[in-house]
Amino acid sequence: MTRRWFEDFTVGEAGTTGDCEVTEEGIIGFAEQYDPQPFHLDHDAARESLFGGLAASGWHTLSLANRLLVHGWLQDAAVAGAAGFDELRWRRPVYPGDRLSCRYEVAAANDTPDQRFGELRVIVEVVSQDDTVVMSMEWLPWLARRAHSGPRGS
Repeated sequence: MTRRWFEDFTVGEAGTTGDCEVTEEGIIGFAEQYDPQPFHLDHDAARESLFGGLAASGWHTLSLANRLLVHGWLQDAAVAGAAGFDELRWRRPVYPGDRLSCRYEVAAANDTPDQRFGELRVIVEVVSQDDTVVMSMEWLPWLARRAHSGPRGS
């Protein structure tokens, strides 16, 4: 398998991932495990909330975005983890039936204290089917450097 190393990414590289549908079952299942608030679990409580209906947890939206980015952009990259996120914002509620995709752009490529890796700063917008931004963030994935890939690097 050909790998994309830190050195293979360029500032300004941009693209769009595929999409995924958000389902009622997924919203409730995620909330039951990780964010058990009434507006993520119960239709009546959700109708009375500021969302006006059952809405996905922001953490669910972030998890879906991560999957879209990994499968749709970094599937062949030498990802070694991430330093985290900056400027994470949930802009609009996500409801059952929404289709989400991600737009991304590499804003910076930086050295890290551990010279085996480099860090990208990626501007990400998660958008719904009508191109509404529902979440935005700066993502900081770490990628292995080619020179430190070891004997099994290809």
